[in-house]
Formats: sequence, C-alpha cells, structure tokens
Amino acid sequence: MLGWNFQVPEHVVNGPRYNPNNGDEIIFIERPFGSQTQFHLHRYRISIGTDDVILSGSNLVNMSYPADWGSTGWLLLNLSSQTGSNIYKLMDNGDSLTQVTFTSMNFNPLWSPSGDSFGYQYQPGQQFAVKYEPSTGASDTLSGFFDQSSTWYTEEAVSTVSYTGVWNWDMASGEVHKVCELPAALDGTSTPAGTAMLPDGRTLVWAHIDGLFRTDMITGSTV
Repeated sequence: MLGWNFQVPEHVVNGPRYNPNNGDEIIFIERPFGSQTQFHLHRYRISIGTDDVILSGSNLVNMSYPADWGSTGWLLLNLSSQTGSNIYKLMDNGDSLTQVTFTSMNFNPLWSPSGDSFGYQYQPGQQFAVKYEPSTGASDTLSGFFDQSSTWYTEEAVSTVSYTGVWNWDMASGEVHKVCELPAALDGTSTPAGTAMLPDGRTLVWAHIDGLFRTDMITGSTV
C-alpha cells in the first residue's frame, strides 16, 4: 500500500525503439518524476553509452510507446496540440518537428519497414487503424490494429503479442494469423506489453512480467 512517504522515481523511461539501420542505437522517452506530459526524447548509443536529448517538451501523450524510428531517419512522436492528440515527425537529430495528423484522437504511430508510410490508431469513439503515405497524402482505414504491443513486421504485416500468443495481421486481407503460442511457463494472468523488431527484420522482442523474450517470426521459436 502506498503511504505518504511514497516517491515517484526521478527518471521514468518508456518507449524504447531500435534504430532500424543500426542496432547499436535506441530512442526512448524520459518522463521526469513520472510526469504525464513533460518529456525528454533521448537518442542513446549502447556500445559507448552516449546519451543525447534530441527533444524536450510538455505535451507528450502518455502512452507506453509514443515514438517510433523509421528507416529513412525520421521519428514519429505522439504529442498533444490545440486539436488534441496528434502524430508528429522529426529527424533523428531532433530537427524539423512537423505535425502530420490534424483530426485528434490519433495514437500509437508506427513506421513501415521501408519508411514510405506509417500507421496509427484513430479513436474518435470506435477504434480504426489508419495507414498514411506522407509522399502522396493518401490514407486508408483498415480492419485491424496499431496498438501499444504492435510492431510493423513486413510492408503488409503488423505483429503483436497478447496473452493468447504472437500474431501477424495481414493488412491486405484483414486476416490475423497466429505465429506461436506463448511459452507455457509464463504467468497466464499477465498480458505482454511492448514489442520491438530487431534490425535483422525477423526477431521480435517483447516484454512480460516474467521477463524479456525473443520470437523468431519465421519459425515461431521463442526464448
């Protein structure tokens, strides 16, 4: 039970994403003292421990995975604005912050592997998955999901992990296919939270209360 002496840790971090072109780099969000809106966006080099804050602000949409790193060097970030919760893009050096959606209630941005399009969840009441192509401005509303446990696996498939297993959603057909069951030894009452695709393009890393796991999306092997 939390008493009067409970203190929120000074540094709360979430949303790590690999650089898809360099497995030695990640971005992550720092929320000072657990703030719901204040944030610092970090770019971290793992091998040598360099840590650069590339963006700070007071308008973060408080979600587990509010940012994503695309193969073309652009990041996506979920921020609030006068029109509500929207998606922004910025270069991975922190330059050129640009708002790219304007309809509000937009969450969970994900780049496609090529960086030619991105997806997000639009929640005006119901939930809709939207695929958007920045170069043309074209958007499609799809029968599927871009949720907080999703990673864009191939150009036509999004992967996610739930308590029922590891899944692939085929965006063209709308069908969902099970890749594998979760390991039987896991606590079955807890839902996995958070996924990331390694730069090899086939290994999905996901978190669970029992630890970190890796699933080979080709063979379904999980360790």
